[in-house]
Amino acid sequence: MDGSTNASDTGLLEAGTSHQRAFGTLKVAAGFDGSFTRVERLYQSGSVRMLFPNTHGAELAGVIVNTAGGLTGGDRFAASIRVRPRATLSVTSQAAERIYRSAAGDAEIRVKLNVEASGELAWIPHQTILFNGGRLRRRIEAHVARNASLWLMESIVFGRLAMGEEICAGHVVEDWQVYREGHLAHAEAFRLDGSELPYRSNASLAGLKCIATLLHIGTGIEAKLRVARSIMDADPRLESGASAWNGRMLLRLAGGDPAAMRRLVVKLLTTLRNAPVPRNLRM
Repeated sequence: MDGSTNASDTGLLEAGTSHQRAFGTLKVAAGFDGSFTRVERLYQSGSVRMLFPNTHGAELAGVIVNTAGGLTGGDRFAASIRVRPRATLSVTSQAAERIYRSAAGDAEIRVKLNVEASGELAWIPHQTILFNGGRLRRRIEAHVARNASLWLMESIVFGRLAMGEEICAGHVVEDWQVYREGHLAHAEAFRLDGSELPYRSNASLAGLKCIATLLHIGTGIEAKLRVARSIMDADPRLESGASAWNGRMLLRLAGGDPAAMRRLVVKLLTTLRNAPVPRNLRM
């Protein structure tokens, strides 16, 4: 593990000085040695760590741990993941990431992913739980080689449902940009103001409590789309939609039960990738 770094090294804005803030930087490179995927480089500083449980398989699994226990306004997290040719890496988180009520500013997460020729990367963290008054700004940028494979998934739960929490303040701002062979292949921007959720309009999820998006860049897209639709249609508890075009597949889920949504996401990933998801994601 290398030494500490400051916020300017991650390209993120400095937080205010009125409260102590949490910063975390993670840089990982995975390479294929002819038999297994190995860690080539690991840099971690601040409140973030990555663990590599022994999976006894050719694929490498990484688990991100936030030792700060959650994020609030002014906290900054940056991750850079690179998968070398023929390497296979799945990245998840230790548990759901909690976005606490913010006194000032946004919690910021920036993720940069690179998948080189014939490599495969699955970015499949646990759900993000937005507390009432939480403010999250997340940006994901991915670069994928022509014959590489990317699985990119994020999900959000609105409120601590076991406590009956309703979201009426805070916001989420999320931007994705995915490049294939240097050209923009997919871009989307998501904006949701917490004050709009109580109105239960279709534009503010109509009272649903969780959402998930899964993007896949790779080969055999049309066949995977048919399988994905059959799996999603078999679960009437969740609103879902799927489409595929120009070498990418996009799945969206929304519902009132985060546990049911997580189980469906795990089934989709396991079936479509033909590989088990990290063990802690199934818990």
